[in-house]
Amino acid sequence: KCRTRKVIFGLWIFFLLIVLEGKAISPLQMKLELGFEGFYKIGAWTPLRIVLENQGSSVEGTLLVKLAKGNLLTEDSAETIYSIPVFLPSFSRKLYQVNIPLETDIHPLKLSLVSDKKTLLKKEVLLQPFYIDKGFILVVNKSHAGFNFLTPSGLKRIRQVLYTDPDKLPNRWIGYDAIQTLIIDDVESFELTSEQEKAIEEWLFIGGKLIITACGGYGLSLIH
Repeated sequence: KCRTRKVIFGLWIFFLLIVLEGKAISPLQMKLELGFEGFYKIGAWTPLRIVLENQGSSVEGTLLVKLAKGNLLTEDSAETIYSIPVFLPSFSRKLYQVNIPLETDIHPLKLSLVSDKKTLLKKEVLLQPFYIDKGFILVVNKSHAGFNFLTPSGLKRIRQVLYTDPDKLPNRWIGYDAIQTLIIDDVESFELTSEQEKAIEEWLFIGGKLIITACGGYGLSLIH
């Protein structure tokens, strides 16, 4: 009997922990993607993709992206805040995008969702010191492979060739600030929006380099 009571008590504690854990999960969730494949260049503008998910009642508020700069040991530090209006209906998921300047890796990137002067959600991202001189080579294809041979053999500290999907390309030219060369591989013309195409055109105008392979139909659309 004593052993049976211990088993029952153990099961009761187990289910109680499950219930408490379920209650602790917030109906609001935030996922971030900074740069491309998690890589970015310190000293350059970088795209930040923020996915907010709401499994509770509707929320209307402001998404704050805070960037600090300056020395930690002095009082000359300053903070730049980007403010994005947010409306999340019940059981919804939305993507918000902003381009931010990463001037230093000393201070973390701070994000918070505020509504009626209350902080509903917050996240802090420690920046990594990815040091690269010329910029990244960004490849747009479905396999996320096939162009690693472009990385110089002497470059061991960081990946220079990065991959992304068409829907993750920036909508503004400043999002390509850390990109040296853009390679559009197996992409069809309809996979890029007009805003993305305009951003690429503006980036090319200021000195960006674009390579279009024969694997997709994007190059054919430009010819016609």
